[in-house]
Amino acid sequence: MKNFIKTFFLTGFFFGLGMGVLHGLLRADISDGIFRGIILGIAFGLSMAISESFLSRKLKKMEQTIPNLIFSAGASHFAKGGTAGGWLFLTTTQLIFKSHKFNFNPHELIFELKDITSVQPSLTLGIIPNRLLILTATNKDRFGIGMYEMKNWVDKIMKAKADL
Repeated sequence: MKNFIKTFFLTGFFFGLGMGVLHGLLRADISDGIFRGIILGIAFGLSMAISESFLSRKLKKMEQTIPNLIFSAGASHFAKGGTAGGWLFLTTTQLIFKSHKFNFNPHELIFELKDITSVQPSLTLGIIPNRLLILTATNKDRFGIGMYEMKNWVDKIMKAKADL
């Protein structure tokens, strides 16, 4: 419930603020912009909180099917054909990405930890630290993860590799 409320307020506030300012400027009516911003912020915040709650429950169920799980979180895989949202799982021997079914191209990637040559934080647009660059001898894959998780992922993957 705490995450639901946090997601609702954070996403709803910023979306509503932006939409309120935009509507106020476009219509040259500040009171109309404030009203629309509040309504749009509530609607957006509620939809994001419900989606996040649903996906968190789904992640918890999936975690139970992954043996030797060390760490997991929601993530996006950046590929040539676009971006796929899903989950990233770290086990004692593998790094696994499973996209959710809401993607145009659902897929699964499995990296053996022994094959990973490098794990590095990466920047979106050169300024936003929210990507994880996974290098193997043959591939280079990028995953988008929450900024507050970046250091955790790098540390945990490197520790799991060292423990092989």
